[in-house]
Amino acid sequence: MSFSPINPREYDVTESRGFLPPYRDPARHLPSSFAKFEEAVDSMPDHLMRHNWGDVLPGVFIPHDVSALSHRELLLFHSKGAFAMHGFMWEDHMDDVVHTRIPKNLSVPFVAAAKKLGLPPSLVYMVYASCNWYRKDPTGPIVYDNVDLITGFTRDQNERGFIVPHIKIEELAGRAVYAAIRTQEMALCEQLSECGRQLQKFLKAYRKMNEMLIFLGVVCKPGRYFDIVRPYLHGPKHELTKGGVVFEGVSEEKVSVPGETGAQSSTLPLFDRAMGVTHNPKNILSMHLQEMLMVCTPPAHRALVLEVGRRPPICSLILKHKSLVPLYNDCIREMIRFRKQHLAYAMAYIYAQERKRGGLANPSKMGTGNTNFKDSLELHIADTERALIL
Repeated sequence: MSFSPINPREYDVTESRGFLPPYRDPARHLPSSFAKFEEAVDSMPDHLMRHNWGDVLPGVFIPHDVSALSHRELLLFHSKGAFAMHGFMWEDHMDDVVHTRIPKNLSVPFVAAAKKLGLPPSLVYMVYASCNWYRKDPTGPIVYDNVDLITGFTRDQNERGFIVPHIKIEELAGRAVYAAIRTQEMALCEQLSECGRQLQKFLKAYRKMNEMLIFLGVVCKPGRYFDIVRPYLHGPKHELTKGGVVFEGVSEEKVSVPGETGAQSSTLPLFDRAMGVTHNPKNILSMHLQEMLMVCTPPAHRALVLEVGRRPPICSLILKHKSLVPLYNDCIREMIRFRKQHLAYAMAYIYAQERKRGGLANPSKMGTGNTNFKDSLELHIADTERALIL
């Protein structure tokens, strides 16, 4: 079977910016007709502190027609709308209360924007991290000290410390994506020297991703993350919502989608498919990963992941040419290292945290994506370890 070369740019992915917006930074402002809404969301952290966001949001003027918004503006509106919605839902999380009827003034345009973007009407990784940043110096690099958030639930630097490293990882992933796809293509025609060169590039990029993941532990404290950042990330698919949320003015049918989670990133699903890391399609982990990909991932990125998955994985060549085994295994070990660090964070930042109040709304044994994250992440690691060629 022959395959045409993949051009990741056609899927909004570039080598220099990875899964971040490919050619321009995210939009920071909506048209002037949305000014009242922008002002309200920008002040939301103060209202959440005073526990009156639920009183403020229903009275905010928000234009219902989003048809004239550009793609960049739609992403910004979706981001701000999702933050507004999750703030509304979880304002009273310390009392184990969730508000499940989203007011009409937000529901109507937010659901319309989500539909146009091919995203669920909820906070997802794309609009929480990948499209939720700006450069303080527009001419400077995308690095921690030069990047800040457009929207947040708090004014605490631990929230920035949690999100910005994810943004940088999405950028760094671009080099690994291009290297993985090129390796896959060269493997089809058994060009071993080029495969080796591209695997070296993949390995170098992944090591930088791991360095940035470790850096997250420096700039975000476990207790602060659990107490002030994580509660708002839970989504409509949560035990307390009893089936989901209702978008007033749209439908009385409940909508249930997972909360925001790094599992909605396209990076690891793409690398798994390219390298040959497989997950048992019948276990809960695989079903969860499939839901994240098919429901919560941007359509263009999803299409790239699926296209990579249609092609023979890199391991099929490595098994025939043992000279590349050590380099291939080094790449797999970096993937394992990333997943082990993720599990270590989950254990320290979530599993080890306990609450006397608000423990049902923000459970320490259940992930924001509504899974048993400890079991899921351990399965991730085991599946990746099985990809090593011994």
